[in-house]
This record gives sequence, structure tokens and C-alpha cells, in this order.
Amino acid sequence: MFLSLLELICFALILWAIISQIIYPSWRGTPLFSFFRKEEVKLHKELSEVNQEIVEEKLKGDIKEARQFKDTVYQNNEKEKK
Repeated sequence: MFLSLLELICFALILWAIISQIIYPSWRGTPLFSFFRKEEVKLHKELSEVNQEIVEEKLKGDIKEARQFKDTVYQNNEKEKK
């Protein structure tokens, strides 16, 4: 009885370790075995957040340029109509 329970607990721990340290990080694209590299994972996450902010700012700039271009074209069309 005790050995069966111990075996079940060990199996559950091994399964948890495989899922949390190999499968889940592989699926999310983060480094494997994050349990041993907490600081590296934290820095990796911070870097990806900063990169995301950079992309967002570039897109905001592109949107602003596109709106300005649209307004310029609209104004030129209005002048041509008159």
C-alpha cells in the first residue's frame, strides 16, 4: 500500500516536472528547465516585453504617417475639385 502510494506520488512529480520544465516552455518558446535559470528567464521575459513595446511604437508611428498621408491626399483632392 505504502509503496503504491509512493510510486504514484513519484510518477505525478515526474510528470509535473516534464510538463512544467520541457513541454510548456517548448510550447511558449521560452528556455527549457526554467527552474534552474529563474534569473535568465526573468531577463528573457523582460527583453521580449521591451521588444514588443518597440514594435508597438513603430506601428503607432506607421499609423500616424498613414493618417497624415491620407489627409494630404484628401486635401489635394479637395483642391483639385475646386
